[in-house]
Amino acid sequence: MKIGKTDAFEADYMTKFRQIAAPFGIFMDYETDRAGRDIGLHLTQASSSGEGRIVTPISVWFQMKGIMPQTLSLKDLNASEQVTVALQTNHLAFWYMNPQPTYLAIYVGSAELFLAIDIKDWVGENFGDRILAHAPKTVAVSVSKRNLLDEQFFRNVLNRNLVPTLRSIFSREKDEGIARFLRDSSLVKWLFNCETSGSQARIRVVSYMSKMRTEVYFESSTAGAEWVEMLTRLKCHIERKSGRELTSCAILSARPLKLVVSKINAASSNAT
Repeated sequence: MKIGKTDAFEADYMTKFRQIAAPFGIFMDYETDRAGRDIGLHLTQASSSGEGRIVTPISVWFQMKGIMPQTLSLKDLNASEQVTVALQTNHLAFWYMNPQPTYLAIYVGSAELFLAIDIKDWVGENFGDRILAHAPKTVAVSVSKRNLLDEQFFRNVLNRNLVPTLRSIFSREKDEGIARFLRDSSLVKWLFNCETSGSQARIRVVSYMSKMRTEVYFESSTAGAEWVEMLTRLKCHIERKSGRELTSCAILSARPLKLVVSKINAASSNAT
């Protein structure tokens, strides 16, 4: 039996997707594809002990699309800022109405990379309820080349979808407060891991005087090796006249963390 080129291409990029996504969750599949979604992922995260992973309450779904090198060459990809695919209107309407998030993942064969967006959000921003009465059977969806499906993508998906779950727990908190909680808790976990592994930790601050913006990077170093940046980056807008301004300092243990976080939150409270 012969396997067609399209089938082989799809099998190849689905294998690659599973390799990328496997560290971040448990796969879910439909026995019969009737929902216009190819594969699901029940998200996990590292345990606080550093041993194994824990299952979170978050499940997300992916609609996969592949673009063969013959369809989009590397030269044409480099000349463009985005990649465009055609999706069925009824699928877009279904994802838009579904309470669970669905992500569009596009594999670009010529560059051997994935791009991804929250397709439910895309429909909401570009159509809203109008998608339910949209006459054409297909819609062109464009995805920026900046939207890479990588480790940071899965971190963002987890944190973003944890907010609605935490909202039910912190019922009196606004989403902004919950997002701040997630940010600070990830910092605490990172610092704890640095301390237990014997790594040094520091913050590096880049101040843009002309833009009135300050970027804060968290970095660690083991046994004198190069400083490695934590994937989470905080951006703060600081009012210079307030006198509250971040400066670089070393974090030697968990004790100074409260001071560092309070400084960051003080800067964030003055954000414009």
